[in-house]
Amino acid sequence: MPGVVLDPAEVDRARLEALDRAWAPARRHGALGSTPLPHLLRHAAGFVPAAWRVRPPDTLVDLGSGVGLPGLLLALLMPGCAVTLVDARARRCDWARVAAVACGVADRVTVRTSRLEDLAHRADARGGFGAAVARSLGPPPEVFELGVPLVRHDGLLVVSVDTTGRRRWEDAPLGQWGAAIAATWTRGEGSWIAVRRTGPLPAELPRPARARRSAPLF
Repeated sequence: MPGVVLDPAEVDRARLEALDRAWAPARRHGALGSTPLPHLLRHAAGFVPAAWRVRPPDTLVDLGSGVGLPGLLLALLMPGCAVTLVDARARRCDWARVAAVACGVADRVTVRTSRLEDLAHRADARGGFGAAVARSLGPPPEVFELGVPLVRHDGLLVVSVDTTGRRRWEDAPLGQWGAAIAATWTRGEGSWIAVRRTGPLPAELPRPARARRSAPLF
């Protein structure tokens, strides 16, 4: 199997159709929205930076993944990568598990029902992933504080951004928390930024939600 499916159109159609059917209950309950699956697949492909096309991560965590977006689609696009989906809402995690089975990736997809701030302080998760992705998780300081502690040294946190969010990331003094901007890019479906973990992080990160929101890191 290839490290990365470079063209989303080459993803197995039968797997995509099975995933679409499995996500139907989530759509009916408003947990996924009405965006057609081909568009979601193209957007998921945007999370793959140039570096991963050469050497994809061995493990990836999808932060606040809901029913498995974009994590399940990235599992289809990167067949050598083990993907962990994390969300605090049990019902959405249940839908994600069913969807992983339906599209044939359950052997390398783990679904964890947890708050990210709790998971990031667990010894079996902190610094335990080659990469992390975040889609619509929150403002940049929130995404940074929840995501970077889960990534090992030299790993990437890849975030979908709008113009304002990208500027906020680029202006942030990330170096004082052991991170740096690695790349930014724009494709047809949106814009993304990759943050590389470059050094140790303060042990208290991520802080409790109230502290994060009352005193953002940047």
